[in-house]
Amino acid sequence: MSDYLDIHALADGQLDGEDRAAAEARLRDCERSQAEFRAVQGLRETLQSKCAPITCEDTWRRCQGRLKEIERTRRVESFVGRYAWGLCSVFVITIMMAASMNRMGGASMSTGDVARASSTLIPFAAPRSQAPDDQRKWLEGVMNGPMPTQPESVQVIGGASGMINGHKMVRVNLVDSIGTMAFFLMEDVQRIADAESTTKRGFSICKLNGTNAVGWTEGNRSFLLIGERPIDDLEIIATAIRGRN
Repeated sequence: MSDYLDIHALADGQLDGEDRAAAEARLRDCERSQAEFRAVQGLRETLQSKCAPITCEDTWRRCQGRLKEIERTRRVESFVGRYAWGLCSVFVITIMMAASMNRMGGASMSTGDVARASSTLIPFAAPRSQAPDDQRKWLEGVMNGPMPTQPESVQVIGGASGMINGHKMVRVNLVDSIGTMAFFLMEDVQRIADAESTTKRGFSICKLNGTNAVGWTEGNRSFLLIGERPIDDLEIIATAIRGRN
């Protein structure tokens, strides 16, 4: 910044009070300041005598507006340049806090999210053994958590896994004498957003692409059992999988 900005401001009549007194004192004691003051005054007089008067008020207003925009941009750039590291730190901390609150406060997922993600999951093969205990152990492996029981009437015929909105998702394909079902696990999801009503057995009810589904949550994991059958029938199988009466 120039050492003579205060002298320029004095010449332009922009100083008051103590600032004006300090600039006038400097002007009395400094020959270089006096020369700068005379130069500014001479420039002002030249501009006043040589510049033609404004004939188009609209053009002048647009010029003034543009000058003000340039000044605002300069101030913003100066602020960002000065505090860039601090702003970046605040931004990173905000993201981390949001992620933490998302986990602690209960992330949610809709059945629409589940339906869209299901077609993008990577398939994996079913267990070789059809014994209920072997299938339960297999489910514990692919779902990375305890599965209390596996109904003898239900068989695993494959599955798929992947990520949705930063959450791990596993789909296990099941079949029984009535038909097929899909059993979903969503990690770090505490609520199915559009599962509103709750049954006597503690399951929430929703639909996925028009198909009945029952859901429940265990800690930070949410589950959905989906199939073309009445809610009561889905609840019986879900109760056995969940291991509660």
